[in-house]
Amino acid sequence: MLKNKLFNEMKEHLLKAIEIDPSFSKAHYQLALLYDKDGDDKYAENHLKKSIKSDLVKIKENDRLINNYLEKFQFQNAKFLLYENQNIKIFCSHSYYSLACIYIKQMNNLKAKKKLIESINLYSGFSKSHRDIGYLFFKENEMVLAKKHLNFSLDLHYGDFKTHYYFGLILKQEATYEQAEMHFLTSLDIKQNFLLCLIEMANIKLLMNDNDKAMMFYKKAKHLSKDVYDSKLEKLINNSR
Repeated sequence: MLKNKLFNEMKEHLLKAIEIDPSFSKAHYQLALLYDKDGDDKYAENHLKKSIKSDLVKIKENDRLINNYLEKFQFQNAKFLLYENQNIKIFCSHSYYSLACIYIKQMNNLKAKKKLIESINLYSGFSKSHRDIGYLFFKENEMVLAKKHLNFSLDLHYGDFKTHYYFGLILKQEATYEQAEMHFLTSLDIKQNFLLCLIEMANIKLLMNDNDKAMMFYKKAKHLSKDVYDSKLEKLINNSR
């Protein structure tokens, strides 16, 4: 009840802010996050689009002013707007990423890829955009592009457990099991109870004929979720009793 009250109060304040200034991109963005958390994809998508539109208009206007300042040798003013534009681009890149996440949730990978590319074009230093588009390329069997973006993601944020997990999936598919294992283990070092990664480690160890370790990781996964089931590993455990 308290959460609902807080949610409604936050939403009310943000709606008032937008009523005063319809181009207030940060208010649109925060509203989108609230709607997304509440499971309302339609309104979340709508406000993210409005946030992006406002930011792109501001970036374009700042670019025009920067050129004017440079022509007049007003370098300090130009420098200030360049700095402002960079911050707007970073924020807008996050908005594109959040929009992509909605499309991924809806399993619309084509739209998601487009928004992730736009996110990266605005700000190439956002590791999550590289990570998620890398995974989408992997699902399409575009391994060169997948590795390229996952490498970018690791360069930007080596401590991201999902990036290591996705890299492990690629290397497992390529049958380079030792390298895949390395990435899965790194992922588990960062997030110990990562269920999907525990399952993959069990399968990797099975493929490497290390049955004891395979059973160990599988048991850890089953301890986290009763829904985990693999016929080969279940048989292996039953035969070891």
